Amino acid sequence: MAQQNANPLKTLVISMGVLLIGGTVLLFALVVKKVSAEAAKARAAQECAGGKVDLSGHGKIISSAMDGHIMRITLRKPPGHNETVSVDICTGKVIGTLVVETDG
Repeated sequence: MAQQNANPLKTLVISMGVLLIGGTVLLFALVVKKVSAEAAKARAAQECAGGKVDLSGHGKIISSAMDGHIMRITLRKPPGHNETVSVDICTGKVIGTLVVETDG
């Protein structure tokens, strides 16, 4: 009688174990995918690094950020003006400009 009651419990324990192992494998695969994607982004940025960018006369650089092979540079211009410039680091060309005017 006790053996008959234990069979559903055994099935439940085995299926929970399979789900736990499957979830762990899935989590590991997602972590590997994210790490490899970020490494590929870094490699793409390094492959074409070295382009010359001339921003003389545009103002003082106050910040910069990289996204793949695009560099965004924020420049302080005369009072009340900031400019964000997007530059393709492979070619060194300015691909976009955003001027922000403020009160101060």
